[in-house]
Amino acid sequence: MKKAISFLLMFSLILSIALVPGYAYTGKASTPPGLEKKGGLPPGILKFIDLKEVEWASNAIEKMAEKGILKGVTEDKFAPNKPVTKVEALAMILRALGHDQEAQLELKAIKEGRKKSKIKDTAQEWALGYIEISKNWNILADDEELTWKNLNKPAQRQEVAKYLVRAMGLEGEAEARQEEPLPFKDAAAVKKAFRGYVYVAYDRGIMRGDNKNNFQPNKSVTRAEMAVLVEKLDEYKDTSSAVKTLEGILVEIRNNNKILVLNLQNSIKYYTIDDNVKVYIDNQLSALRYLEEEEKIKIYVKNDKVIEIRWNSDTVVEGDVFEGIITAIDNINKKISVTKGNTARLFTMNSDTQIKINGSSAVFSDLAIGMDVKVTIKNDKVLLVEGIGSVVKYMSKITDINRDRKEISFKTGSTVRVYTVDEKTIIRIDGSIRDFERLEVGMEADIKAVGTTLQEILARNIRETLKGTLIAINRSTKEITIKSGNTERTLKVNTDAVIRLDGRSAALNDLMPEMEVDVAANNDKADRIDAYTVETQYGGELIEKYMGNPYKLVLKSNSKTYAYNVDRGVIILEDDDDDDDSKNFKDLKLGSQIEITVSKGVVIKIRILED
Repeated sequence: MKKAISFLLMFSLILSIALVPGYAYTGKASTPPGLEKKGGLPPGILKFIDLKEVEWASNAIEKMAEKGILKGVTEDKFAPNKPVTKVEALAMILRALGHDQEAQLELKAIKEGRKKSKIKDTAQEWALGYIEISKNWNILADDEELTWKNLNKPAQRQEVAKYLVRAMGLEGEAEARQEEPLPFKDAAAVKKAFRGYVYVAYDRGIMRGDNKNNFQPNKSVTRAEMAVLVEKLDEYKDTSSAVKTLEGILVEIRNNNKILVLNLQNSIKYYTIDDNVKVYIDNQLSALRYLEEEEKIKIYVKNDKVIEIRWNSDTVVEGDVFEGIITAIDNINKKISVTKGNTARLFTMNSDTQIKINGSSAVFSDLAIGMDVKVTIKNDKVLLVEGIGSVVKYMSKITDINRDRKEISFKTGSTVRVYTVDEKTIIRIDGSIRDFERLEVGMEADIKAVGTTLQEILARNIRETLKGTLIAINRSTKEITIKSGNTERTLKVNTDAVIRLDGRSAALNDLMPEMEVDVAANNDKADRIDAYTVETQYGGELIEKYMGNPYKLVLKSNSKTYAYNVDRGVIILEDDDDDDDSKNFKDLKLGSQIEITVSKGVVIKIRILED
C-alpha cells in the first residue's frame, strides 16, 4: 500500500464520531457519486442545501466535494446522514491517500483481461480497482470479506477502524495491542478481531467514543463523518514529518518482523517497522534476523515507522574457528561480516589469508553475501576462509533487468552480480506470486541463488513521497532531479505519470527548474508530479467567490473555469495602482475582469482590471 503518513495526521483527527463515510451509489454508472475522478466535477464551488443539521462537517463536505473526492447524491443535496457501504469507505480512504490512479490502473488491467477478479461478474465495475488494492495490501484479508454481498453492506465503526489502520500500514501495531484494554463502557461489544484496530485508532486520536463514553462498534458510519475524516487524510497525506533518531535497548522484534519493542530509559515503546526498513550491523547492510536482543541499537523513525536500524556489535573474535553466513562484504578493506544465529563477527583478510570455495582455491572477489563459510583464526589473524556449498542468499536492490535474456542485476556495495531466471525460479512481489515481467528496476529483493541461477526472489515495491525543488529536467530520457535539503534524487518519469502545475493538468515539457514539487514515486519512477511555480499570473472573469475557510474564487477564462484557494491576507489592487491595497476580498464583484497571482496553488494577489 502502502504511502507513509505522518502521525501528525492522526493526532489532528479529533473525530468524536468514528471515522468514515463515503458516497452512496444509486445507479449503474461506471463511477459512483462521491467517487468522481479529481478534476471530473463541474467547475465552481459546490453548495448543498441539506447540511444545516451537520454544520460541524459542512466545511469538510464542501472542500472534499470541490476537490472531486466526493459529491452529492444530486446537484444540490449531499445526504450527510446516509450510511456508506464497506467498499465505498475503502475507496474513499484510498482516494484520500492518493491511490486513485493506481485503482484505475488495476481496473483497466481487469477489464482488459490481464488480471483476474473473482467478483468481476457480481461487483459494480467502479469498485474493482479499489477492491484489488485492498486485497493486495491486506486491508481485506479473507474470502468472506472479498464477496460483493459483504462489501455492499453498510460499514460499521469497528470495520472502518480496521480499514483505516491497515491502509496506514499500522496492522502490526494493532496485532501487538490486541489484548490491551479498551477505555469504553461498551468495550465488550467490540469483536475480538477488531480490538487491536479500535485500540490503535483511539490511541492515535482518530476515533473517540460518544458523550457517554460508548464506542458503538456496530453503528454505521455516515457520509458526513466520512467527509471529516477524508478532509484530514487529504490535508496531511503528503506531510513529511522529520526523521527522529532514538537510541535504546532492543527488547524484541515480534509479529513477523512488524513490531519493534524498544526500552527507552526504562520505558517500553512499540514501533511499527516499515516494510522497506534498512538494517546496518557494523555499518554493513544486513537484515532484521541478525539483530540481538538486549543490545543497544539506534533507530530512525519517520511517520511513526522505523525506516532504519543500526547496531555496532563491537565484538571480538574468540576461539579458532567460526562458521556462519556472509552478511556483508567490504571490498575496499577486504572485510567480511559473518553471522551465526544472533551472533555477528567481522573478519579482516590479510596477504596470508587463504580462500577456498568447495575445496578449490579462490580469491576474495569470489566470496558472496549469503555464502556459508568457515573462518579459521590464529593469533587474531584470519588464516583460512572456506566457502561451503554453492547456495547464496542476500538482500539487494535490482539495478538492471534484461528481459530478452531473463537476467537480473543486483548491486551490493561496489559489486554488481548478474543472475539468470529460469522456469523453476520462484518470484514473489510484495508477498504474492508474480511473473518475471512484473519485476522492476529499483525494487528491493531477498534472493537465493545457485551459481548464476536464481532459485527464489522475494521483491518489494518501494513507494515514497518526495518534496523538494526541481533542479534538472532531462526531457529526452524523461528524468527529473529533485533536491530536498542536502539530498539529490534522479527519477525516471513514467509515461502515464500524472503531472499537474499549479493545480492544472500539465506535461513534462511544462516543468522548469526551480519549481517546488511533490512527487509520488514507485521504485525510483515518478507516478505523479505536483509542481508549483514561484508566482504565476492568470486573467479572466470572476464568476464565484466563497468567504469560508479558506477563501475561494472561481475564474472563467477561454470558456473554462478554474477554482483557487485564496490567501486570507490577499492583496487586492485596482488596475495600474500598486499602492491601493485597501480593498477587501468581500468587496470583489462577480463579473469583474481580474488578474490573479498564484504562488504554490494559492492566490496571493488580485488586480481588478478596467472594463
